[in-house]
Amino acid sequence: MATPKCPKCGLTLFEVQQLNAPVSNFAYLAVNCAACGCIISVQPFENTSILLHNLAEKLGHPLD
Repeated sequence: MATPKCPKCGLTLFEVQQLNAPVSNFAYLAVNCAACGCIISVQPFENTSILLHNLAEKLGHPLD
């Protein structure tokens, strides 16, 4: 398996932090390099799959 590396500095250690986006109505998480802070990925703060599954169950349409 390949080891992911930061495209900016080449480090292989990453961290996840809440992204401060004041103009957004939603919260996001940023996966960034632990050394230089380069953002690698942005993900929704909430787990969308779990939210959809819970909503389907409340509507009487379980996804199982």
